[in-house]
Parts: sequence; C-alpha cells; structure tokens
Amino acid sequence: MPPDGNSAPRFEYAALVRSSAPGLTLLARQLCDTPEDIVQDAFLKLFRQTPFPDHPRGWLFKVVRREALNASRSQSRRKKHEQIRCDQRVNWFVDSVEESMDGEMATRALMSQPVAIREILVLRLWNGLSFDEIGQLVGVSPRTASRRYQSGLHAIRSQLNIKLADFTKG
Repeated sequence: MPPDGNSAPRFEYAALVRSSAPGLTLLARQLCDTPEDIVQDAFLKLFRQTPFPDHPRGWLFKVVRREALNASRSQSRRKKHEQIRCDQRVNWFVDSVEESMDGEMATRALMSQPVAIREILVLRLWNGLSFDEIGQLVGVSPRTASRRYQSGLHAIRSQLNIKLADFTKG
C-alpha cells in the first residue's frame, strides 16, 4: 500500500501512466502549449486523491481538460503582452521539408479546426473514447459529439484533398 493510504497498488499507478499519458498529452496539446506539465500535474493530483477515484482515467481526462483550458487562457493573456514587445518569432531550427511535409500538412489541417471539433477528433481517434464518453467529458450529447467528429473529418479530408474513395481501396 502506498504511504499516503490509497488502496491502489504502485504497479497500477505505473500501468495507468503508461496507458493514459500519451492520450492525455495529445488532448492537452490541442488546448495549450504546456501539455506535458499539465499531464504531470494531473497525475500528481490523482496520486494524492483520498479516496482514490473509482474511475481514474475519466478523472484524469476531466482534470487535464480543465487545467489545459486554464493554461490556455493564461497563455492567451501572456501572448497579448508579448506581442507588444515582439513583432516576429524567430525559428531557430529548420525542419527538412521532405521529412515533415505530410505530417505538417495533417497537423495544419487538424489545427485549423475549431477547438471543440479538434478536441473531439483527438479524444476519438487517439484515445479511443466513445461518443458517450466524449459527450460527457465535453458537455454535449453523444449525437452532437458524433456530428462534430464527422464534420471535422470531412473538413480535414477536404483540406488534404483526400477523397472518401481513397479509404476504401484495398
């Protein structure tokens, strides 16, 4: 038993971190620029919970989403102040165009979507959440979550000039 009195064994903590951290980080990345910090803080908060939540994965998604939104608001205020002092951001590293073009185009297409749609795409595609789970997490009906998901996929396919027939070729 951990020293804080929680009943969940340490190995379950490690398994929870390994299985959930990548998806949580991707979710946080859609909302703020410090996703790793947000996820790390969420896990620390979880491990301090007494009693330990019945559904730790759902608890983590809620905390990460809330904290990432808070960080985004704070970041937005900071950027306004920084913009006054800086006209242009200098990119220190130049990526190879050949290596990053497809990923870069897909990232731009995803980032061009409104946050509400982008968030649903990430929760569904990279985290495997059901529309019921997504709806509950973001505060919409499962049907609305599904419509937003389909809308986002359609928009990304259009931006990348991907025809639906391209996915059915065997």
